[in-house]
Amino acid sequence: MFSHGKLVETALDILRAKCCSCSFNVYAYCFMPDHVHLELVGLSGASDLIVLLHDFKGVATAQARDVGIRNLWEKSSHDHILRDKDNHNAVAWYIFNNPVRKGLVKDPRDWPYSGSWMFDWKRAVAPPGEYIPPWR
Repeated sequence: MFSHGKLVETALDILRAKCCSCSFNVYAYCFMPDHVHLELVGLSGASDLIVLLHDFKGVATAQARDVGIRNLWEKSSHDHILRDKDNHNAVAWYIFNNPVRKGLVKDPRDWPYSGSWMFDWKRAVAPPGEYIPPWR
């Protein structure tokens, strides 16, 4: 589903609007063919992740249905709250490397459906070593 550029563009537009209204920014994203990875940063004490994700997924589902796509989201999802002590860059690169781990590209910079709204990730240097998320 998310292997179509138009659907990813639409989802990013929706995400941008919902992030703005819920006071978030996107440190890293990667739209995979059947799911999405997001590293979100709350910008204020009023940032509400539950509202953001509920609204984002709801509007994206409606938009996908308008073009004949059903079951946009997997039944289950996983989330993990990062603390200040966590290595946010390592998590971002874990996200960017999803298409490499799945054999879709050899270099994460070649995947067209990844990015960051906070830094130029294609020019950034990946942290050394492989990040193993604590939720794995």
